[in-house]
Amino acid sequence: LPLQTKLADREVTLWYDGLDGSAREAIAEQANDVYDFKKLCKALTADDWVLDFGGHLGLVALLIRLLAPLAQIITVEPSPWTYILLSINLLQNTPEHLRDVIALHAGVGASLGQMEGIHLSDNSWDSARTATVRGGRPRPSRGVAFN
Repeated sequence: LPLQTKLADREVTLWYDGLDGSAREAIAEQANDVYDFKKLCKALTADDWVLDFGGHLGLVALLIRLLAPLAQIITVEPSPWTYILLSINLLQNTPEHLRDVIALHAGVGASLGQMEGIHLSDNSWDSARTATVRGGRPRPSRGVAFN
């Protein structure tokens, strides 16, 4: 479903799964800037990188892109369905000259391997809790993207 709201004082249309109760909550959080990104992003330059692990619907990546147009942004989302919505939200709401957010369909964790899980349509924030890693070996000293 599409939802009209404001991010960084700009009208945006955000797509989300209508069954996902957590999506409306996440959209409201970012629309109200509960994490004070306006303040946090003021000093970001072209030399700064923002890493968004668990990109969900692309809300944080989009908000940061709109607030800090020069910063480099990577967002990572493991759920295939949520990654599609993240990609649509970034493409539809980012000005053409700022469409350089790197969006990866992957996960980040302590083990190298292939992540498997179940997308929870009613609460996509919790989908990662169902994920397991198949193959690979534990790497507790650092996070590694799942392929």
